[in-house]
Order: sequence, then C-alpha cells, then structure tokens
Amino acid sequence: SSFCRSKMPVVKSGVIVDSATVTGKLDEVFEFMGDFSNSVKWDPGVKSATPDQQGKVKVGSSFTLVTVFNGEESLMTYEVSKWEPPHAAAAAAEGTDGAGPRTAMVELKGDGAKIRALDTMIFTEQGDTVKIDYTADLSLKSFRRPFIVLISKSLDKLGKDAMSGIENFYKHGNKLGADVAAGDAK
Repeated sequence: SSFCRSKMPVVKSGVIVDSATVTGKLDEVFEFMGDFSNSVKWDPGVKSATPDQQGKVKVGSSFTLVTVFNGEESLMTYEVSKWEPPHAAAAAAEGTDGAGPRTAMVELKGDGAKIRALDTMIFTEQGDTVKIDYTADLSLKSFRRPFIVLISKSLDKLGKDAMSGIENFYKHGNKLGADVAAGDAK
C-alpha cells in the first residue's frame, strides 16, 4: 500500500485545505467517510460521534460530535448539505475521448456553541487508490470571529492530524465498518 500526503497549510484564517490518498474502492471510501459518525475512528480531534437517525446517509442526515480543540470539549452538530455519490467526471476538455476519473463529494455544515464549520470532501478514484481532498472552513461565532487568526496554527495541526488519522486508519488494515479498538483509532 502506498500513502502520500500533501502539506497544505491553512489557506486563510479558519480555512484548512489538505488531502490524503488511501488504498481502497471509491464507493466504499465515500460511504465510510461521508458517514460522519465514523469520524471518531480517524480524527483524533473527535471524542465521540453518533448518527442522529438510522438508515443510509443522504442530504439532511445529521451527526452529533463531541470535539476536542486545545483541550476544550465542544458539542457540534453536523448535517449533510450535499451528497454526490461516485460518478464519472466530465471530459477534461472538449475534444477529449471519454470521461475523467470517477469522483464523489460530500459537504457537511457544522454548528456548535462557539464555532461554525463547512467541511467538504472530494473523492477522486486513482486506480486502486482514492484521493480525498478535504476542506474545513471554520468561523468563530459572535465577538470571537476576529480571533480566528490567533488559532490558525492550532487549526493547521488539527487538519494535519485528521489527514494522518485517515491514512493510518487505512494503512493499518482496519476494515470499513469494522469496530476499531480505542487504541487503534489514534
């Protein structure tokens, strides 16, 4: 298995852009990552994550997370705002034969007492691997809003830890949907 990471920092205050490449099938990786109750298995910044309803994930599905940031726990609710299952991408340019690689996308809006989040994951099939481009756009609420610039380094670390968590989850042979022992999740 090969895994590679790009090292993209916070692009502007509160926006984290990073990517991970994992070995797996696009459909399975998309379903697993799009079910945000699984985030506890790959994101060290998530202490617990539960779905708010039963059934397949779709637009409107929501999840309750307890996140940890700089040692402080916060309750966050994430709702799926866009859900685009794997499909063939349009041809890269007019006159090219066939479509581009298969892609998928999920967008989740997060809301907590002090912060709002918009998380977007774009999945691109690359042979027997899947590239996950992850953008987290975070904003502090009310009077805290201007202070987002002061926590950029911590946000950058949060993003890098999450991408490493995704890669470690796949690298160490964890099967999709399988329960992960607490020690394996880190």
